[in-house]
Amino acid sequence: WSRVKKILMDASSFAIPAASYEIVPYSREEIEKYEAAISALEHPIEVESSPPTEFGKNLINTLFQLDPKIIQLNHGSYGATLRSCTRLHEAWTRLLEANPTAFFDTLYSYAMLRSLEQLAQFVNADSSDIVFVPNATGAVSTVFRSFPFKPEDVVLCTNFTYAAVKKIIHYTCLQTGAKISHLDIGDLLNDEDELLRKIEEKMIADKVTFCIFDGIISETATILPAARLIALARKHNIKIMIDGAHCIGQIPVDLKSLDPDFYCSNLHKWLCADKGCAFLYVKKEHQKVIRPLTISHGYPGGFQSEFLWCATNDYGSFLSLTAALNFYKGVGPEKIAERNHDLVIKAARHCAQVWKTQLLCKEELYASMVTIELPPIKDIEVSGGGAFKLKLFLLEKYNVMGQFIFIRGKLYIRISAQLYNEMSDYERIAEIIQLIRSD
Repeated sequence: WSRVKKILMDASSFAIPAASYEIVPYSREEIEKYEAAISALEHPIEVESSPPTEFGKNLINTLFQLDPKIIQLNHGSYGATLRSCTRLHEAWTRLLEANPTAFFDTLYSYAMLRSLEQLAQFVNADSSDIVFVPNATGAVSTVFRSFPFKPEDVVLCTNFTYAAVKKIIHYTCLQTGAKISHLDIGDLLNDEDELLRKIEEKMIADKVTFCIFDGIISETATILPAARLIALARKHNIKIMIDGAHCIGQIPVDLKSLDPDFYCSNLHKWLCADKGCAFLYVKKEHQKVIRPLTISHGYPGGFQSEFLWCATNDYGSFLSLTAALNFYKGVGPEKIAERNHDLVIKAARHCAQVWKTQLLCKEELYASMVTIELPPIKDIEVSGGGAFKLKLFLLEKYNVMGQFIFIRGKLYIRISAQLYNEMSDYERIAEIIQLIRSD
């Protein structure tokens, strides 16, 4: 701690999380001291965590921390944390617990802003426009609890909007008197132009003022045309939020190019950061009205200041994000995305051929997840309950962890491909389903 002094924040944007709110500029010498302290934590882990030369099952409990006895086909639901992120999180925790008061009063704020800056470069955003939140659901809740909805407002969502987000919208409309506009896009996913046409018709007919769309739909695993949706909303003066919970790590995200009103994504899913790590982007014109769910000492210091300090908590998942970013940049985000996409498409074709079924949507609408129709399964009802029963059965009997979904009267499996997967994983699930099918 001899190297660590009181954090001195940029006077234009940030407030120190302390009762006095004293704001003073920081010097090059002080930055160098903090960088030296952080490097002492990060460097040993970076040296031991060089990018792999080969992908596949050898990474399950080396690069990752997964049980090698389980075939993991469901990365999409909760992700899998890189071992380097966990180690860096633990290192930050040890430093914190050595002197909690000194940590929070000094190094903490600088380290958080440093992590945000690295994330901003990764998604091409101004660092002043993004803040950390624990998950994408929390980000959506933050926006909907803060945005000044009125009784005359109309919020547009779809039948595939994430279930928790639908509940947030419902709660918000009950509280504010705003109305919900709902569009079924189940038959439109394979025709982008028709999808956009139907959405525009709905916007006009229902006098929509706010809309929220998925970047990648959780249920179907399909990519929605975010750039075109944002342009359409702008054309009709409608505020738009993109729920990109599954996007970062699957598809490129360029926030300056997209220019939405609001955007969020989990970082603990496809970027493989620690659990409880996500971000929220807010366009500058809306930042004065968006508040964190926990109001604390950062208020009223401005957008980033208020999110920077949301009371005493474990912020290690945000501070250890640098390990995930360094890993992805080291291997190459495009290389990872291309490898995972090619594998999951090959796997989906194989499963569909073996089962004599089909993919839910066109191949080009998928990134690192694909949804495939299942054949009839013995003793499994075609329902949401049946999907969950099948999930537990395959885990208990065959050591396979999959994601099974009931969509429009049919059962599907949503398979994921991550760096620890290989073709034999999907050949195994294809074989198992053949063994237990009922026809």
